Amino acid sequence: IPVRPAWWRLLAGLAVIAGLAGAWWRRRRRALAAVPSAPPRPPHEIACEAFSRLRDEDLPSRNCYEEYYVRLSGIVRAYIEGRFGLKAPEMTTEEFLQATSNAQGLPSIHRRLLQEFLERSDLVKFARYEPARHEADKAFEAGRRFVQDTASTTGPVTASAGKIG
Repeated sequence: IPVRPAWWRLLAGLAVIAGLAGAWWRRRRRALAAVPSAPPRPPHEIACEAFSRLRDEDLPSRNCYEEYYVRLSGIVRAYIEGRFGLKAPEMTTEEFLQATSNAQGLPSIHRRLLQEFLERSDLVKFARYEPARHEADKAFEAGRRFVQDTASTTGPVTASAGKIG
């Protein structure tokens, strides 16, 4: 029986060591991936920060009403998507209002406020309606109040939202 050269044994040993190291590395990566990440931030916190940034920019004082209403309604729609699971940013106002009629946890008083808010936003965004400063402020407060009133995921939704206008 011929004797194998020693370098084959050396290569076989290195292959075994590389295989063990690879298995250890994969196992370690899986363990690190299994560590839970921080929970996602609540939608109402994200919306409140966005409202603050929008308020700080003071777009109505620069007569940028269209941009103001686009961003304001975007904040509310993104909040609704996160809070109620509706794909609000991707829907027209009519589609969205139809979808909210079946939303759990969204009382009719909030649906009416939301409908009025979105219809006024659409007037500014698409019909070139130029609101007065006090109308823009009321729309901001209505959006902010809607988020505050519907933010609770455990308790009942309150009905303190008022009319826009």
